[in-house]
Amino acid sequence: MFNKLNIKTLLMLVVLLLVMVLAMYYFDAMKGERTFRSELVSIDTSKVDEISFFPLNNIEKNIDFVKTGNTWQLKLNDKLVKADPRVVVNLLATLINLKPERVAATDKSQWDKYEVGDSSGIIVRVKQGGEIVSDLIIGKFSYQQPKGGVQQQNPNQQARGKMTSYVRLNKEDEVYAVEGYLKMNFTMDFNNYRDKALVDVNKDDITTVMFDYPADSSFKLNKQNGEWMLDGMPVDSVKAASYISIISRLMSYDFVADVQHSDTPEYKLTIEGNNFTSVVINAFPADTTNQFIIKSSANPDGSFSGAKSDLTGKIFAGRSKF
Repeated sequence: MFNKLNIKTLLMLVVLLLVMVLAMYYFDAMKGERTFRSELVSIDTSKVDEISFFPLNNIEKNIDFVKTGNTWQLKLNDKLVKADPRVVVNLLATLINLKPERVAATDKSQWDKYEVGDSSGIIVRVKQGGEIVSDLIIGKFSYQQPKGGVQQQNPNQQARGKMTSYVRLNKEDEVYAVEGYLKMNFTMDFNNYRDKALVDVNKDDITTVMFDYPADSSFKLNKQNGEWMLDGMPVDSVKAASYISIISRLMSYDFVADVQHSDTPEYKLTIEGNNFTSVVINAFPADTTNQFIIKSSANPDGSFSGAKSDLTGKIFAGRSKF
């Protein structure tokens, strides 16, 4: 009986010890989960319909993206303008690819050091159906020079330094170090996120370009049997191909707003072809700074300076160019 009792007691002690060990592992795992994550942003990018970011020290200066149907738009005062879809894809890819390299801090006392406090850093907020699915604060950026004397595998390759950004999930204490310069992707330059395309078509699909100019200077480029013709006469194929290549993917970063200009265009370009809707570009006489305000039917929200980057000259070529 005594032996049976000892065996029973021993078994109970073993079970109790096993429970204690498992509990310790469980709480250690929970603690590790709280202080270190394998990923910071876990979202279904196809369901995201709103992205906002703003500096915490100036919450009135913000960038707001809104998805309507399959189109991303930017809020500009009381209206919406078309956003550059490639930029939105890049922003979402940047967020979901954030991988913590280490925990830089675990409590509020360190927030200011890494510029992720309540009044510093940039907050990036992602919503789905009106609900916040990601709330990230981007803070300090640091750069570490490459270590000298390290032999590169490729002697012609320049040694690269290490770029690190510090981030914090809103309403959490931990600060994480991640690779890269995140603030570069989340600037407060509104025009950086706008649709900059005046024309965005396949150059091989263009068949006709009509130049409507003052007086009798208008003419037409037309592709016949694979050759470009100017009002029925052959032109330099290399020059014509070069021009078509430029206007097929025409972009401008030189947005303008509230610039007085004529209501009647002085120059007009019409691009026609296969697999796309015809594109009309107009040049309206304006002030001496911009010379012309350029508008495209493919991007009706945008008005561009004709003088900056010589946009007018790129678009409205003369006969002698061909």
